[in-house]
Amino acid sequence: MKRDLHLHTYCSDGCYEVEEVVKKAKEYGLEQIAITDHDTIEGIIRARLCAGEEIECISGIEFTCQDQLFSGQEERYSIHLLGYGFDETNLKLCKRLEKRNMQVRACYKELLHSLRQYGIDCCIEQVPISWGTVMQLRDIQTYLSNKFSENPKIMEAKHMVASYAESLIKWNIPVEEAIQLVHEAGGKAVWAHPFCVYQQFQKRKISFMTVQKLLDALQKMGVDGIEADYLDFSEQERKVLREEAKKRMLFITAGSDFHGKAGRDRMINVL
Repeated sequence: MKRDLHLHTYCSDGCYEVEEVVKKAKEYGLEQIAITDHDTIEGIIRARLCAGEEIECISGIEFTCQDQLFSGQEERYSIHLLGYGFDETNLKLCKRLEKRNMQVRACYKELLHSLRQYGIDCCIEQVPISWGTVMQLRDIQTYLSNKFSENPKIMEAKHMVASYAESLIKWNIPVEEAIQLVHEAGGKAVWAHPFCVYQQFQKRKISFMTVQKLLDALQKMGVDGIEADYLDFSEQERKVLREEAKKRMLFITAGSDFHGKAGRDRMINVL
């Protein structure tokens, strides 16, 4: 079965509406897909309706997990966790996602309100979003540079924007809780793109040794699989991940991390 289990839409930070992504999946000849938008399950039903009988569309999500200290590590990492095959109507899951997203929206509103002390008066609706419908701190930084470059306090304002990373991070769901939410909703939890983690929303590449140490911790938390066949990984990286998954009796998934632009405009087609 040809599948791509890591696709983003305009419901989070993708560039295309759900229906357009499903249409592209059909053009790629895919037989199974998962819409895995960040911290939302909004697009799942729409995807199924559009897919019809041509493509199997399983439930999916990608949690942007908290930066946290894993056992044996000196630095905090945020991993992205994929959930598959869960009941998207599960009340506990739906309420937790809504709580998280309300807290994030409130944090951004607080940030924009705080910018007024620097003579920058704007509301959340005025800030252009670069990727889909998910605001990022870099969107606010870009907006300040474009609209308030002559403001004498612009550097102080941009420094304050950067400082809000910690405030946003604390509202992300911890990885262990994310795994539990997926399991309680009847699904499976998968570590997304294992060689890539995040620190304060900045992507970091980690070594295979660090991958192994993080897997030790994640397995204790109940993770079920890893995204070994990730489009951006080399064949050697995929190979060692497949071998590691087999050794640990974890299943593997394949995904492109399709967003629709900027190097994320291809889908994977893996049997």
